[in-house]
Amino acid sequence: MQENSQSVMDFQPVDFDATELPPEAEVGGYEAVVDSTKLMKTSKDGYPMIVVEWKLESAIDDANKASIGATVSDFVTFFPKNHKAYRLSVQRFRGMVDALGINPDVLPERLQTKQDFADLLNALKNKRTTVWVSHQADKQTGEPRTKIAFTAPKGSGGLAPINGNTGNAGNGHSTTSNKTTTSRGTSKGSGGRGNRR
Repeated sequence: MQENSQSVMDFQPVDFDATELPPEAEVGGYEAVVDSTKLMKTSKDGYPMIVVEWKLESAIDDANKASIGATVSDFVTFFPKNHKAYRLSVQRFRGMVDALGINPDVLPERLQTKQDFADLLNALKNKRTTVWVSHQADKQTGEPRTKIAFTAPKGSGGLAPINGNTGNAGNGHSTTSNKTTTSRGTSKGSGGRGNRR
């Protein structure tokens, strides 16, 4: 009778709460590498979208060492010029390619086939830069969603980027909300094409 009063343990006890989904990584700055890319389209309108998987290789803040090795997904969607999100789409794309030292002209002006993205996807392979992870609550579920930025957020306390990076991989590109100065010393508007024919 005494033996039956003791519970049998078949596994090592674990705490598991399926109602709470933790973020992929802690908030902060990291040195990251493009681990993989995937070309997709939006479910509603079929606009092209690139999913970039960033692998976090090192952390600026020692408190975030637990997130090293984690993979964080980033999404870049390409909206048409008449779409309300077009400007944000261009800024998002320019922020990424400028940080990685990729010429924005890697994409043709008209995007309609997978082949149109071949040069960009090839250029993204194994690229490294400093990324900044933040969390934003999902509007529907309230769960934290991980976001990637290529510049330090305001109020970050002046954390020094890894290897001297400032979100632009030290390639002479500097991203602002309206203009980007390229390594050629010319300014382009956020459309990113200049006088290209």
